[in-house]
Amino acid sequence: MIRQDEMKLASVRLAPRRNLTLHPLIIVTGLWGVLLGLYALHLSDLLLFPVVELAPVALAVWMPFAIVALGYALWRPRILRQGYQLNIPSRTQLAVIEKRLRLLFRVWIGAAIFETIVSGGVPFIWLFTDRSKTYMSYGVPSLHGLVNSLLMALIVSRVSLYLLSGERRHLKLPLLSVFWWVALVTRGTIFFILAESTILWLCIRPVKLKTIMKIAASAVVVVLFFGWVGDLRTGAENFRALARPSANYPLWLPSGVLWVYIYATTPVNNLEFTRSTRKPSYNPLLPHTFAGLLPTVVRKIVYEDPEELSGALVDAVASNVSTAYLGPLEDFGLPAVFLFSMATALCTQWYWYKPDPRSLLTFAVLTQCLLFSIFFDLFLALPMIAQIGWFAVILRKTGDGIVVHSSRRPQPYALMPTL
Repeated sequence: MIRQDEMKLASVRLAPRRNLTLHPLIIVTGLWGVLLGLYALHLSDLLLFPVVELAPVALAVWMPFAIVALGYALWRPRILRQGYQLNIPSRTQLAVIEKRLRLLFRVWIGAAIFETIVSGGVPFIWLFTDRSKTYMSYGVPSLHGLVNSLLMALIVSRVSLYLLSGERRHLKLPLLSVFWWVALVTRGTIFFILAESTILWLCIRPVKLKTIMKIAASAVVVVLFFGWVGDLRTGAENFRALARPSANYPLWLPSGVLWVYIYATTPVNNLEFTRSTRKPSYNPLLPHTFAGLLPTVVRKIVYEDPEELSGALVDAVASNVSTAYLGPLEDFGLPAVFLFSMATALCTQWYWYKPDPRSLLTFAVLTQCLLFSIFFDLFLALPMIAQIGWFAVILRKTGDGIVVHSSRRPQPYALMPTL
């Protein structure tokens, strides 16, 4: 434990209690409730099923979270009554963390330069010079995912330092990284980072009306940005032809709204299409479930046919994803979906209770995976889960930090020293 007189103090306010909006059960309930509501509108002719036919899959996903939440309430009720305590790194610990972040950033720069040379440029330039190349052509297979995960871990670590210290210098890397992701013409990674950063914000800082307004405004900007980048990559008219908006779709809405609607509803549409047209393989090795953990090079050897992993698609060009639950569904049907959901519920619920720095960062990654589970499986995606490994490297042997009793009045805590 570091003595208080060793620390430089600040007056950043901490979250006074656990944020119930981030409870895994509340997230899953809201997520699937909104998803089923959007699907029921049938604003695209791609959506084939009455919404009631999605109920078995929705229940197989939702019930484990309800069971785990009830189990925690009955088994460990004392945890719910305990005052919330954030463990804040001390000045000495923060100095070590900062040094590692700078070192790993240099490693990332070297890897990014190497990939750019091997790829012959970046996708944004190719948009104007070489239409034969796409954003999928960039990077070295297997290495690219690891490089991406390193940058994401560095960004999220910097965001957490900003939230703890209030020092805006930690936002330099997150802001500059946006230009890098635009240069790679990739939207997904930007959204993953935004989601993880927002989760950390809600974990560490008090939630005020001003915060909610900022998140709402950011959501509008994200939707518009999503449409802009999508139109840049695919073309607005080309995408509208693929999306096949139904007769009751409001044509005056920005293209970003149609992009979001199609992205939100077609994965579960593909999942139900797979369930109704294919039988599970009943392979005890669970090859479809764990495919994402294999590096790209190995995956191409093990799965010679890419269609083995994509399931039955309503329209492979319009949407080629089928939620995080496609792999378990193809391996053992709805029982496997239930068990997979149970595993994710146990992990996210466990880290929801833990207040130390590494657990907060891990919770941000797992909750982000949960939020995007209606699109694809990030829980078992190697580039995404590798962030947790990078956090272990960054925070190795730094201890749990100084306990701050956030249930009382906000306390001052250690700032990062100026280095």
